[in-house]
Amino acid sequence: MNTSKQLIAFIISILISTVSVAHSSHGPKEPISQAQAEVKAELVINRLIKKYKLDRSWKEAQLIEASQQEKAQGKVWIIQYTTSSVSDADRKSLYVVLDEMGNTLSATHSEP
Repeated sequence: MNTSKQLIAFIISILISTVSVAHSSHGPKEPISQAQAEVKAELVINRLIKKYKLDRSWKEAQLIEASQQEKAQGKVWIIQYTTSSVSDADRKSLYVVLDEMGNTLSATHSEP
């Protein structure tokens, strides 16, 4: 009987100590800036190139515009790139869409 009380006390003390070492850095993030959105969009393009979803020529793409718009998902960043190395006019532009926190929502050749 005494051992079970000690075991319960031990478990409770572990649970209490775990809560006490938690910190507040897990709170909500701030929305990203335009400069941060542009950097994240470049990372998305590089990741798509590495996964062979985009041709390597997209490494040389030019940033055309980064704008924030209100969509069904809330505020999003739409970062448009273009490349001259693609012959198909429908595939010359790439739109990277990020939520306001910087999470990738899509990357598409058609305007979102």
